[in-house]
Amino acid sequence: MARFVGTETQRIRADWWDEDEWVEIRKLSFLDRRTIAGRSTTYGPVREDGGRSVFVDTGAMDLAIMELGIVDWRLVSEQGELMPLGEAALRRLGEEDGAYIVNAIHEYNPRRSAEEQASF
Repeated sequence: MARFVGTETQRIRADWWDEDEWVEIRKLSFLDRRTIAGRSTTYGPVREDGGRSVFVDTGAMDLAIMELGIVDWRLVSEQGELMPLGEAALRRLGEEDGAYIVNAIHEYNPRRSAEEQASF
C-alpha cells in the first residue's frame, strides 16, 4: 500500500456529452475520505440506552465527493455557456451526469481489499 496518494489524474467523458466536454478527476486521500464522511454524517440525540442514531445525507456526500474528486472540467450548459467549476454548478448537475461523475470517482478510488483492511 502506498504511503502517499499519487498526483495523477484521469479525464472522463460520458457517451452523451459533446466531444469537447470532459471532467478531470483525481485520487482521494485519507483526509479527503474523512472530510466526505464528516460533511455527510449527522447524529441524532442520545437515546435512553446511551446510543445515538447516525444519519447519512447522500446528497451532501455526493457533493463532497465531487468537490474533492474533480480537478477541472469543461462542461457546457444548455444555453451554450461554459460552466465554471464550483458548488453552484455541481448542485445544478442533472441526475445522470452527477451519478456518472460520482461513480467514476468511486471507480478511480477503489476500496481497500479485505487483506488491506485487516492490516489496519
